[in-house]
Amino acid sequence: LVQAVRKVEKAVDSARRSNDSMLVHTACILVWNLSLPLMQTEYRKHVRKPFATALAALESIGSNLHQLKVHLQLEIANCDVSEELLTKASAKLQEALQVDYVVSDEEKAAA
Repeated sequence: LVQAVRKVEKAVDSARRSNDSMLVHTACILVWNLSLPLMQTEYRKHVRKPFATALAALESIGSNLHQLKVHLQLEIANCDVSEELLTKASAKLQEALQVDYVVSDEEKAAA
């Protein structure tokens, strides 16, 4: 699974170079979905770079997938906390707070 995430991370880079926003969105969503099982403490170190790559790609195209961007930023911050990089984690959380994203009623009910 870790190797699959790395390959999809390379696909995100390729998608960003193509300037195809739909392809970038699809690749970033795929990174997120493939990485969900790896968000456990012992595997978290394997998802930080793919998440950062996906976030950078979304920002480079001016993506409106705000929910995904916030989730990526929060998980990158969690990775930084687990590595005891508290200043980096704090900066990433500040970035997440600045995203124009409001939680919908459906999301609140699901939580």
